[in-house]
Amino acid sequence: MSSGPVKRSSVHHLHVHERATFAAQHGWEIAASFGDAGAEKNAALHAVALADVSWLAKLECKGPWAASFATQTVAGGVACPVTPERLLWIVEPSSIESAKKTLEGLRAGQPRCYLIDTSSVHASFELAGPHVSDVLCKLASAKPEVGKPIFASVGGVRSLFIRSERGLQLHFQREFGEYLWESLLDAGREFGMRAVGVEALAAARGGG
Repeated sequence: MSSGPVKRSSVHHLHVHERATFAAQHGWEIAASFGDAGAEKNAALHAVALADVSWLAKLECKGPWAASFATQTVAGGVACPVTPERLLWIVEPSSIESAKKTLEGLRAGQPRCYLIDTSSVHASFELAGPHVSDVLCKLASAKPEVGKPIFASVGGVRSLFIRSERGLQLHFQREFGEYLWESLLDAGREFGMRAVGVEALAAARGGG
């Protein structure tokens, strides 16, 4: 483990109960596996898998500058407009320092403009596998398109949906973590959904 403070997600206690094994990554203690890496990988590639990715960084731009930078390229980041004066970036942890540097450079000299790290405010889950849409339609009416982040309700919780070719990310207020984790697992049971750790998720992201 890291010698500094270790962050844990809002559903860490559920992972402990499910006898997950943990790994340290980017200052977070995250579930590496839930005991059967082969079955988890199979679910992620051929059925549907649910992973806790709360370790993804979230940077919020606030102020008049925000809207004009929605098309700005930030390495490892996805821009998600919230309001005309609020823009949320979802950033891979390995890119967080370069993303902050880029955004701070754009913010320099702008009046009443702020860059806030809200990573600990939000929880984040990722669904992977061919049955992601089947699970989603049981809990949400939204039909997110690849490359077009939207805000909508899932299980009654307002969430940010980010659809990609490989699956779907959901970002939401962390106090709803336990409720949505259990709701998604229940909705996905008929499709063979499994909770998976980062090892299986990495396999799904890599296509094998």
